[in-house]
Amino acid sequence: MDINKALSFVRDDPRWKDKFWPGATINFVFIPSFAAWGYMLETLTNVANGVALPMPEWTNFSGNWRKGLDLFVIRLIYGIVPLLLLCCGGFAFFSAGGAAILGLSSQRETQGLAASLAGILPILLGCLACVFVLLILLLWILEPAIVLQYATTGQIGAAFKFGDMFRFISSNLGDYAMAVIIPFIVPLIVVIPFACISGILGIIPIIGIIFSIVFSIVQAVLMFTLSFYLEMLRAHLYGQLLRASQSQVATTG
Repeated sequence: MDINKALSFVRDDPRWKDKFWPGATINFVFIPSFAAWGYMLETLTNVANGVALPMPEWTNFSGNWRKGLDLFVIRLIYGIVPLLLLCCGGFAFFSAGGAAILGLSSQRETQGLAASLAGILPILLGCLACVFVLLILLLWILEPAIVLQYATTGQIGAAFKFGDMFRFISSNLGDYAMAVIIPFIVPLIVVIPFACISGILGIIPIIGIIFSIVFSIVQAVLMFTLSFYLEMLRAHLYGQLLRASQSQVATTG
């Protein structure tokens, strides 16, 4: 997998400004960002097909919007269980607050109930938090396979064929790991230094606070740009992954 190419291919296109900035702007708004996700899928397909300049022109907005909507539905279905866990965690949190109020009561029975709830609810919250984190981590790991299953078939149901996904992952383990790890590392490299500088500037009285506010605005603009860049980075990494897997099948076949 050519990681350097995935990181730099956007700027390699002579018309990158005309292709990248509309996508970054669209990606900034929630509902129209479906088109940006569809654009990512089209870029992915071009990379897999070996197109020299894989970022397409913005001439298929409606088609990209529909594909992005399909991808949203897929991600929403996968996100149902974590969302339910969040709801359960919220219920447990408010129940803990209710237990604290009961604990203030002068009645012995309610105080006993409050003590029992106060002992159980933090453990329940901790367990829910651990399961939630594990599920989010699992979804992050499965994301390339989920996207590629849909990208290669155009069918929402294909994104839930777990047998095909696990066979794909096991057959392309090294490249797949890169496709998972790189999109996680790149934002950290960019965001952490900005956050540290902003925090240091905030310590300086008056002038530092002003600079910190300005710097935070710059950071927000950077995040707005970085979000679409990460979509393009994923598109190239996933496209390379798909092309490598297709080459492997052709060779073995």
